Amino acid sequence: MGSGKPIYLRTAREACGLTQEQLARLSGIAQNTISRLEADRNARPVFTTVVRLAQALGVDPLQLRFGPDPRRRPGTRQKVQVA
Repeated sequence: MGSGKPIYLRTAREACGLTQEQLARLSGIAQNTISRLEADRNARPVFTTVVRLAQALGVDPLQLRFGPDPRRRPGTRQKVQVA
């Protein structure tokens, strides 16, 4: 999903108050994969992995890739209004 830029997984996980083990159970992603993604600045997770992690954390998948939106805290659902 990326090239040389970290994903912001640890930031989002910690903001939600979850351990790696808890996130693994919620997302269905192995804890050792989560650990590797958090430690490796050059990690290139497949998009489906990022989507599953983002869903478990309640964030947009792009937030994990590019960092948090300063207008929104990780773990909170964004309200969408339809005109």
